[in-house]
Amino acid sequence: LLKFLQRPAKREHLLKTLKKIILLVFLINFLLVIPKIKSNYPFWQTKFLPDQQEYSLLMGFIKTKTPTNSIIISRKPQILYYYTQCKSYCYPFIFDRDSLFRSLLKADYILADNLSSTSNAYLNPILQDSSKYFQPVALGNYYALFKVRK
Repeated sequence: LLKFLQRPAKREHLLKTLKKIILLVFLINFLLVIPKIKSNYPFWQTKFLPDQQEYSLLMGFIKTKTPTNSIIISRKPQILYYYTQCKSYCYPFIFDRDSLFRSLLKADYILADNLSSTSNAYLNPILQDSSKYFQPVALGNYYALFKVRK
């Protein structure tokens, strides 16, 4: 074997062959492992949760049924903008109800949810107490879209 490896041409041929074998083993291993990863990793098999399905439907509703120049207040304005291309901003996290109410009146729509403690602490009490200013447009189990009456 040592005499064989001392010949440069034979050594180069052996190295090329070894590289091909290693590459082939790697590719076969890769092809065999990927299905196992997909079947064992729960994210690949997870469907949308009910609140995520409702949010997705509501984003489609907002995109098709509201004017494109609408301003929407939401707990997650960046996500809302990404899906609807509507201007959006977050409501202020303040306990001063009058200031919060005035900031809500600047918008055209309000997207409320019952999923977070911030919505339940800041936004939802104002919507309930001042219901004559906010008309429900779309109501779900997790989210509600209100039109601001100006």
